[in-house]
Amino acid sequence: MRIDDLRLFLSVVELGNFAAVAHSLDVPRAQVNRRIGDL
Repeated sequence: MRIDDLRLFLSVVELGNFAAVAHSLDVPRAQVNRRIGDL
């Protein structure tokens, strides 16, 4: 587990969904899904 993945998880909690996180970080939504799934 990486600290970046935990920060990503916190962003999902704060923003409410993976799409919003992906948009705010300018990364593909699939990448957000995969990294959260790896947790």
